[in-house]
Amino acid sequence: MQKLGLYEMCYQVSMITKFDVETADDDITKHFSLHGFSFGDFDRKGRLAFWSACKAFELNRVYMIKIVWKPQCLTMVVSQTWEMSRSLYDRAAVEYPMACSTSVEKVGPTSLDVILQVHDKETGELLVNNSRKVVYVNPETFKSTTVPDRISNLVEQGKLSRRTSEKLILPEDYHSYKHYVHSIMAAPSELDHLNHVNQSVYFKYSLDAAYFAWKKGLLPSLGPNEPADWLVRRADAIYKKQLFPRDEVIITCWESRKEPVTLNCVIHSKADHVASVQIIFYSLADAKL
Repeated sequence: MQKLGLYEMCYQVSMITKFDVETADDDITKHFSLHGFSFGDFDRKGRLAFWSACKAFELNRVYMIKIVWKPQCLTMVVSQTWEMSRSLYDRAAVEYPMACSTSVEKVGPTSLDVILQVHDKETGELLVNNSRKVVYVNPETFKSTTVPDRISNLVEQGKLSRRTSEKLILPEDYHSYKHYVHSIMAAPSELDHLNHVNQSVYFKYSLDAAYFAWKKGLLPSLGPNEPADWLVRRADAIYKKQLFPRDEVIITCWESRKEPVTLNCVIHSKADHVASVQIIFYSLADAKL
């Protein structure tokens, strides 16, 4: 068998994992493509790293926003939730023939949820469920404005669900916990299409900070398990402000005193609260692969 160089491996993995996107053809969905993953997006066991999945979808959020586009209006992602199937970690992600679908749910007066799901094409199993709350904003006043009429009409017709709304609240009082402060500088390579630091990178910052805290023994619940064995079950994020390239970023992380193992992170820059992130891991007993 011919030995491949790193560049060739990157190219081949990207081609293998390129998504076939299947979306309904109606008023609120568009066909879009997601780029394949690169070789560096996999951990040493050959599994798709959690933050890399975030990166791949977040880089394409411009296409998802087109689904709910409204003229002369800004659409802002203010929070999102990820849920990852345990079986996604059971074998290398490159072996999965995957399909993506997108939809709109929980429509409120000024906001809605955009749902992105990844399924195993062969079994139909839901591997990844990503829900992001999109708020409509008037670009002149920066105040919230109403959702597009076409979406409100679909709600009235019973084709979309109303928001029953639950408010996502993440803990931020870390002073009573043993916590770790990590500092990093945002890189120009982490920009999205809006010239802001890609929101998914906040997950990477959180996991990077957790790694250094773990090495110092400040995250005892994670035990001796190597970071490659940290299997993410769910992650929640609330976004307060945007980061820009070369901003100094301060990440404060601590673990909750509860099961399952939960990592909390607060991200600041220039004394501004940028985001809150909570990551819940699968049982460490399940991680012994």
